[in-house]
Amino acid sequence: MAVDFMVCDWTTGERVGLGLKKFKVTPVVGDIISVNDKNGIGQAYKVIARILPLDDPDAAGDLELVRISDLLGYYGSIRNSLKMET
Repeated sequence: MAVDFMVCDWTTGERVGLGLKKFKVTPVVGDIISVNDKNGIGQAYKVIARILPLDDPDAAGDLELVRISDLLGYYGSIRNSLKMET
């Protein structure tokens, strides 16, 4: 079952709506998710807050994000951190 969230980006310090998105799994605070930008380039975001509506369980919740980097940069940082551990 898909879950809808209104996704917002706080990277600039202001709330910028990225639109209504469907997720197969409900993201939680601390999760990293990817969203394609207007050029189709994947961006990595960290979930900083998940706000669920109490009064209407059918309404979409809010997912508040902050951008980490583009996906290639994020994957590179994972690879580099694994190399440091070995």
